[in-house]
Amino acid sequence: MYFTSSSKPSIFAVSSTARPAGVRRVLYNTIGAIMLLLFRTLVPSRLCSGEGERLENIEQQARINSALFFESSILFARLRFCTDNLVVFRKEKIPEENLKRAADGLRLFEAMLQSDYVVGDRLTVADLSCVASVTTLHLMLQPSAADYPKTFAWVERIAKLPYYEEVNVRGLKAAGQLMQSLSGQASKSESE
Repeated sequence: MYFTSSSKPSIFAVSSTARPAGVRRVLYNTIGAIMLLLFRTLVPSRLCSGEGERLENIEQQARINSALFFESSILFARLRFCTDNLVVFRKEKIPEENLKRAADGLRLFEAMLQSDYVVGDRLTVADLSCVASVTTLHLMLQPSAADYPKTFAWVERIAKLPYYEEVNVRGLKAAGQLMQSLSGQASKSESE
């Protein structure tokens, strides 16, 4: 689903790199699009001072929801398919197919970033949700900044937040240590 300057939604097949001329916003999954349509028809207009404000708020919330669904269904899911091999199945290595899918998730995220933040020009809960999965995928895949310039710039912006160290870096370090220790344990048990 996409929005033109008229704010009337239209549906089209989204490619990860292109959008039709005049399109200013894209929802990347059907759940976000359905929620937008429901909110547009069910949310009473008295919640906002004017119709334009109401539509902007609803569109913004739909974009946030869409980004949150993207994080949980694409980024986190692909991260989990990789880490489950180490944590649950106690394998020494993550299968190449899983790593490829995880890298595809990062490519989709790079294409989705159209502004300074995930949903426009200001920080939202979508940024805070996505940063944990993106940085953990970076830890695992070691992508280059040249291949993902928008993503790396976005991570740098998020890393400047005063609470970033507390809410993300400690967990990221722990995840890295866990992956290393599980990888080491798996290689010991396979050699015995």
